[in-house]
Amino acid sequence: MPTDPARTTDVAALALEYGDRLVVGTVRDVHRAVAQRAFRATRIVGGRVPESLHDAVATSIYGAISGVLRVSSGSVRALSARGVGRPVESTRLGRGVVAAVNGLVGDELRRLDDPQAITMAVRVEGADVPVTGWPLAEAFRDASSHLVVFLHGLCEDDESWSQGRRAHGTSYADRVAAETDGTPVFVRYNTGLHISENGKHLDALLRQLVESWPVRVTRVTLVGHSMGGLVARAATNHAMATGGTWTGLVRDVVCLGTPHAGAVLEKAVHAGSRVLRF
Repeated sequence: MPTDPARTTDVAALALEYGDRLVVGTVRDVHRAVAQRAFRATRIVGGRVPESLHDAVATSIYGAISGVLRVSSGSVRALSARGVGRPVESTRLGRGVVAAVNGLVGDELRRLDDPQAITMAVRVEGADVPVTGWPLAEAFRDASSHLVVFLHGLCEDDESWSQGRRAHGTSYADRVAAETDGTPVFVRYNTGLHISENGKHLDALLRQLVESWPVRVTRVTLVGHSMGGLVARAATNHAMATGGTWTGLVRDVVCLGTPHAGAVLEKAVHAGSRVLRF
């Protein structure tokens, strides 16, 4: 696990890396697929000479662009290692960027031990709160026995739950605190990891949270938006399979826009992939 905070230079380096791998790579592959279809007719008249010339030029151009991006990414990473760049999570925009990046490539960030990889945690005002006695008591001074745990969706973070204040002047968490006996608890997690893995992490987090909460917990409510609902379900399944006791405190699971039957976007991507295979 990285100890140094992710910096703006880390974000820039990652953008260059994926500019090479995703943008340049995708354009190159689509170009190649289209060219292969187009050159089918020329093979009858001129053989493979025109196609070979085209492929040589295209390969050199894409190779040059890719090389520049890789060198630039390495240079920017070196700057980050020397402490150049502001900590990216020092601003709301930066934290939002980190959440979005984790949703896209979070599994790889974790595998590479990238400082931008998010570790699941309880959050208060945009910062992690250790799930131990004193930090929880300080962060939740009005803690009640009823935990209402909020789980965000893909490419979002704990602060995404406050966006409703702009349009409505309040949020779900505000209303929970004002109108019920529940204490809102926000969790941030790496939405680029598999749902089952995040479910396992959430099970462990909730076990520790219930044990370390400032007062005895008598009720737990899980609120998940989109992917968050799937992670909540995965956590309860994992806890039931491994003998977790916190599930006995769960009275309600609220899912907002959760794709229990599969996401439409995922199905569209698969359909598009089949079309591009020509």
